Amino acid sequence: MASTVIMRNFKRGLLSNEFDLDSDTLYVALLSGTQSIATSAFEQMINFSEAQVYETSGTNYVAGGIALSAKPIYLNGSTAVWDCEDALWSNVTLNTDGCVIYKKVTNANDSPLICFIDLYSLPTVGVKSPLNGDFILQFNSLGIFNLLS
Repeated sequence: MASTVIMRNFKRGLLSNEFDLDSDTLYVALLSGTQSIATSAFEQMINFSEAQVYETSGTNYVAGGIALSAKPIYLNGSTAVWDCEDALWSNVTLNTDGCVIYKKVTNANDSPLICFIDLYSLPTVGVKSPLNGDFILQFNSLGIFNLLS
């Protein structure tokens, strides 16, 4: 089972200026049924359309997920930190065990994936299943990911 995975194609794209995490339109989509997917399978996914087959559905959940508000990239010592505001889905009924963050462009086939985050292994282990309530995806206080040498 995958844990948090930064996509291989994103790593290449980051170094070749295909991503601007401060200004790109970024989205987060909730997934379900990801527990049997190998880490290597997630790492090799390129576009949102590949992860979309695992996208959850439910009451008041809109396919494609929701927009993220990126925080400014900052340095913590010699470590660069990238983070976003927490994501909120209001009054939803759904099941989720993971999510993907991606750069949204015209269509899912062209929207490159950034990372997969395993929600199953969070402190309250298991599938997250809000019932007619709010679901908040609270990112780690140390950032979504860090870049260090």
